[in-house]
Amino acid sequence: MKRCRMFSTFTTAGLALLLAGCLRVGPDYHPLPPEAPPHWQAPALTAAVPATLQHWWRAFEDPRLNQLIALALQHNTDLRLAEARLRQARSQRLQQQAQRQPGLDGSAGYSRNWASPYNGGGSSSLYQAGLDASWELDLFGGLQRAVEAADAAVGAQQAELADVQVSLLAEVALNYLDLCASAEQHELLRQEIATRSTLLTLTRYREQSGQVTALETTQARQSLAQLQAQLPAIEYQRHRAGNALATLLASPAAELEKLLADAASLPPNRPALAIGLPAEVLRRRPDIRQAERQLAQQSAQVGVAAAELYPRLSLPATLGLVAPRLSQLLRSDRASASLSPQLRWSLLAGGRLRAQLAEQQILLEQQLLHYRGQVLNAVEETENALQTVSASDRQQQHLAAALAAARAVEQLRQQQYHAGLSDFETVLDSRQSRLSLQQQYLTSRQEQLRALVQLYKAAGGGWNPATERTTDNHG
Repeated sequence: MKRCRMFSTFTTAGLALLLAGCLRVGPDYHPLPPEAPPHWQAPALTAAVPATLQHWWRAFEDPRLNQLIALALQHNTDLRLAEARLRQARSQRLQQQAQRQPGLDGSAGYSRNWASPYNGGGSSSLYQAGLDASWELDLFGGLQRAVEAADAAVGAQQAELADVQVSLLAEVALNYLDLCASAEQHELLRQEIATRSTLLTLTRYREQSGQVTALETTQARQSLAQLQAQLPAIEYQRHRAGNALATLLASPAAELEKLLADAASLPPNRPALAIGLPAEVLRRRPDIRQAERQLAQQSAQVGVAAAELYPRLSLPATLGLVAPRLSQLLRSDRASASLSPQLRWSLLAGGRLRAQLAEQQILLEQQLLHYRGQVLNAVEETENALQTVSASDRQQQHLAAALAAARAVEQLRQQQYHAGLSDFETVLDSRQSRLSLQQQYLTSRQEQLRALVQLYKAAGGGWNPATERTTDNHG
């Protein structure tokens, strides 16, 4: 009767522990959608033809830019580093998943012993083999929470990889635009210098003939020197952009120079890709995805810390085989086995475990604030990019009208000169005015294209969120 009561007690305790395995302490995480405004305050782009932001650079219709992007995606060191971090996170996830599975170790040995002649002499052999098994039952979900944390870490690393790619593509495009613009600026400045040189020569002739004073000649020389002083800065900008591209592509600058030798003008096309509503942009941006996955990871870490407050049950078991001959090793009478369930529970830790739980809860609160801050920053960044594009578009329209008028004035001055109604100096003055406006127009167009690149970056263009989710699910 006593044995029955003991058996019933142990059975009840065992069932209670097994039922406890259905419990998971800590918060159950639910994805938190970003709080997005219903629409943009700044005017948003609308595309005449539907296009995807995944390959936004193709809208520039510049084969050389496409080639640079392809080389960067293939060779960039930051991208390779982010890929290595993702592989590391996946390996760590596999390690955490393995913690929930039973473990089995095998061993085998052989020993040969010789007795001393004083003890009768002789020798003996001993063959040994054994299996050691262990399994920790996840009674309160601590191991499952650790797997959830590792899984969220994989998602965060995958989003970081996408974020690196988004930034990389934008940097390649921005530096390429700077390089092309510097080539155009250099050519325009060369024309301006030639015009100023001719004006200086005419002013000298007029000074010699007494038509002007030395002041006008000195002023003409000053204007020419000021233009010539701009050449080194423009040449530096081209070299700087080329060196930056070489770093982004992990390619020697000398080799890249061959590819960029004939890059003499900005891409002719002005893209007009629609970026979508704020909610769509926030879902697309990888930095928001990364912050959300980090929030999920920290939520799971709270569960890991909470599980430390509860008992942990492990089931170690051993099977041993010992025999003097190898042929006898597998006989049942040579086997010994043991099963020794172990229950561990930290009953007195000076408040350390609860302090650790409190720390993880505070970290979760911080991560939530970080996530909300990232959302607000993303909205601000996109709004500013939209405003910049809108302003640069308006500036381009005004400068285009001014440049058209300057070209018309230059043409009329040339007609008057050929008709004998004005002198050649007047023609040169109108040409100089047109070249100066052309420089302003070129700078404005460079800023316009740069603003579009910054907008596509702010909108999370350059990666495919659907591919990221599929890869994560099969990682």
